[in-house]
Amino acid sequence: MLVFVLLVITAILVLGIGYIHKDMLQSCGYLLAMFLCAMSIDFIASRKSHAGNYIVRNPVKESVGIAISLLIGIICLAIRFVGPWESISGLPRIIVGVSMMIFAFPVVIAAILLLFRYKPRELGIRLQGFWSVLPVIAIVVITARVVAPDSMTLDHLMSTEGGVVMVVLSGLMLAGLPEEFLKMAGQTRFGALLRNKGAGWLIITIIWAVMHMPKFYSDGHNVKEAVIGAVRIMPIGLMWGYLSHRTKSILPAILVHGTNIWGLQNF
Repeated sequence: MLVFVLLVITAILVLGIGYIHKDMLQSCGYLLAMFLCAMSIDFIASRKSHAGNYIVRNPVKESVGIAISLLIGIICLAIRFVGPWESISGLPRIIVGVSMMIFAFPVVIAAILLLFRYKPRELGIRLQGFWSVLPVIAIVVITARVVAPDSMTLDHLMSTEGGVVMVVLSGLMLAGLPEEFLKMAGQTRFGALLRNKGAGWLIITIIWAVMHMPKFYSDGHNVKEAVIGAVRIMPIGLMWGYLSHRTKSILPAILVHGTNIWGLQNF
């Protein structure tokens, strides 16, 4: 019940952001698209069984390790994008930079899970669930085109990344793969620890959104807009996490996330 209430609050906050930014049509379209995506994921999952499940061997130790890793990652991101990064030099700069790469990107989390001798399939690396990808992408693309054609980010990405192939590779390797692995690890471990999969799903999505705040702040040096940015990406982050949960694989979510170049959540 608490998870449902928090989801409703998130939706209300997103609508509030749409009102503040005078983009109510896009915010409503965004929420409707996420709902339709969840419905399509459910519809396909109910008609096509997916093998296996996410294994959690030691919820306490794994959750503590992941929580510490995420905390260090957030601190490093804050130093890089909010703190005195330009005044840091030499060894301290290298330490912060390397720490950000291995903690914010889930290198340490992957190492923790490897220590518990997980096999790839137990971590959701399974070739299944791809039937959900096309309807999800189609819903997002069509909605973005209808309610917010000016928010389409493809042209900007093409000019900065150097072509369609580079855009897709960048999205998959720098966003889709690390972020969806991180979210899978968090939502399954926290869910097992709390004995509530929904709570684990919501908690890790909140943490994932907070991890974007330092970068949002650096873009405009506005704390309010950094918080708004984190709230705004919550629905799409929840949808990606739900896709991993229902398909028992992180690969569909990685693909959908990595090709998210439509800007529907940007308002």
